[in-house]
Amino acid sequence: MKRVSSPDEMTITDSCVIASPEEGTFSFVHVSLLQDDPNEFVVSNPDSEFFGEGELVGFPWDWTTMHERLEFDNEGSVSIEVENKRLENGLIHSKAKIFFGVNDEEEPRYFATFSTYLYPIDPTVVQLAFQNFEEDNDGEKELLTIQ
Repeated sequence: MKRVSSPDEMTITDSCVIASPEEGTFSFVHVSLLQDDPNEFVVSNPDSEFFGEGELVGFPWDWTTMHERLEFDNEGSVSIEVENKRLENGLIHSKAKIFFGVNDEEEPRYFATFSTYLYPIDPTVVQLAFQNFEEDNDGEKELLTIQ
């Protein structure tokens, strides 16, 4: 996941790639647009795959916690409740609970909880790593460009 915060545009944009041995690779963009109250936001996706809303806890642009609820409207509804907490060492602990609902009349059913740690990375280190990889592996350069 790559997160870009833009105070001038009042957005937080997450670009995500999820890889599964069974299902292959899935990628999406997640845009949080802050509201008049900078601790509240609405979530959208350029491909209209989901929508949602959330709350940020802490001082603007130095938040400590993010809560959000995403709604996916595909064959039966899917909702995801996400909580991100910034730890003292700079890591972010991210936990997502997934619920499935057959229709609006039933309570959503719990499916699973996923948890991970997000590490801040210096972009120049990543850029150098890919530059070296491209120089050493010309055949893989097109694959990197696609991803």
